Amino acid sequence: MHRQLWRTIAIALGLIAIGAACPLTSGRGSSGEQGEAPAAKETPGKRPSEILHGRPMHAPPGLAAEADATAFVDWAAGSLPEEREDGRGAIAKAAASPGASAVAKGLVAEIQRAREVDHSRTLVALAVLGEMKNKEVGMPFLVQFASQPLPEKGTLIDGEIIERTSLLQLESKAVQGLAYMRDDVADREVMKIISSHPSRVIRGEAINAWLWNRQDSQAAREQLAQLVKPEDRILIDRPRWTETSTAEQFNRDLAVWLKAHPELAAPAPVKAKPRGEQKKGDAPGFDAAPPVP
Repeated sequence: MHRQLWRTIAIALGLIAIGAACPLTSGRGSSGEQGEAPAAKETPGKRPSEILHGRPMHAPPGLAAEADATAFVDWAAGSLPEEREDGRGAIAKAAASPGASAVAKGLVAEIQRAREVDHSRTLVALAVLGEMKNKEVGMPFLVQFASQPLPEKGTLIDGEIIERTSLLQLESKAVQGLAYMRDDVADREVMKIISSHPSRVIRGEAINAWLWNRQDSQAAREQLAQLVKPEDRILIDRPRWTETSTAEQFNRDLAVWLKAHPELAAPAPVKAKPRGEQKKGDAPGFDAAPPVP
C-alpha cells in the first residue's frame, strides 16, 4: 500500500521534472523564422524547480487533528521517494494517537473535496487514509467508496468513458486500503468485492492487493481459488514485478504463467485466399480484402 502511494507521487514528480528540463524554444518555427510569443492571460507562477528549491527535506507537517489533513496531503503529494519512510512514520504516529479518528475525518473531507477538482490529489488522500488503518472512520468510508456504481454514460473519448475510468482508479485505491488493514471486517469486505464486484478491474485489484498483503502465499492463492469468478482464476497466479525483480526471473515466471494459460496465446495469423477466390463466410486473413459494409 505505502509503496504504491509514493510510487504515484514519484511519477507525478517525474513528469514535473521532465517539464522543467524541456525549456521552451525562442519561438522559432522549423524554418527558423521568429514566431509570435505566446500570450498568457495570467502571470506565470513559479517554475517547478523554484518550488522545490529550498524545500526542507524529511520534514512532514504534523498530523494530529482533523485540520491537519490538508497540509499533510499537500506535503505527501509533493514529497520525494526518499521521504517515503518519513511519511509512513508520520502516518503511523497519527494512527496510534488519541486523535486518529479525527485525522481520518479530515482525510475523508479532503477526499470528498479533491475528487471534484483534482484526481491525483484524491488518489494521494485515499492512499494516506488506507495507510492509517483506521477502523472507526476510515474503514466504513473505504467500503462505501469502493462500492460506488460506475457510470455508464459520460465523456466519451476514443471509446472510453472518462468518468468511469477515473472512478475505477479511485475505487482501486480504496480497495488497496481495505486489503492493507488486515482486519476481519475489512477482509470480509475485500472478499465480497473479489467475488461480486461488477467490474473486473476492481475485482482484479482486490485479488492483487489480497495476495500482496499475504506475500503471495500458496495458502492465500488456494483461499482465492474457492472464491473468484471462473474468468478471474487466471489473475490468482499472474507473475508480479517487484522492486527486487530481475528481467530474467520475471520472464521465466511469465513463461510459466503463459504455459499454464494457453488461452492467452494470440491466434496464429490466417493467410487469406487471393482476392479473386474469396467467398462469403471465409475467415479473414492478414492480407484479406476489407469487409464490405
